[in-house]
Amino acid sequence: MKKLILVMLIILWGVNSLFAQVSTKFYEKGKAFEEHPKFKNTKQNSPEKKMPLFDVAALLEEDEATKDLDIPFRFGKSFDVNLTLKDGKWQKTDSTEVWSLRITSDNAYSLNFIFSELYLPQDGELYIYNEDGSMVYGPVTEKQNQHGKTYMTDIIQGESVIIQISIPNKAKDKPQLTIQNIIHGYKIFLRHWDMATLINLHYATALQEMLNAIEQ
Repeated sequence: MKKLILVMLIILWGVNSLFAQVSTKFYEKGKAFEEHPKFKNTKQNSPEKKMPLFDVAALLEEDEATKDLDIPFRFGKSFDVNLTLKDGKWQKTDSTEVWSLRITSDNAYSLNFIFSELYLPQDGELYIYNEDGSMVYGPVTEKQNQHGKTYMTDIIQGESVIIQISIPNKAKDKPQLTIQNIIHGYKIFLRHWDMATLINLHYATALQEMLNAIEQ
């Protein structure tokens, strides 16, 4: 049954990935801020939400004890949260309004997010980038998430990342965002990230959440 669910999720997520067409770019440290100079200012002025510490060693022991069982691969610790636009900060420029929020989970190899709600108005953009400016995910636009509901992000390297939304000053509609889960990646496998592997890790996280709900 678990294998069947995994296959179904892979198919569904693969189709979603094909049509989403959201780019993930990698840079030398700091180079992303040269290509996106506004990111640096946003980063410096973003409020921060920190995830609680947890016992990584205990999870690694659990993973080792269950590695031969027919259960989903686990690479991260999922935190249940309820973060919205109220938790971030808006900044205005001559032509845009920019919202941002920094998420930090100490000693994480990576962070990724499940949004229970994401709505971007016309010409609105969402980016996620890491603290050292070596990785940028986005832009996500209205084209990638027209239904305004659940959205899963790529996996972003590092223990601290900034989520940023920008909209035109004259936008008729306001964006909506609710972060439901933050996944702290406590394992890393490749020196250089491989997109196929990243996608498979997404499946594993989503599947783990589903199975946990079923087994409870």
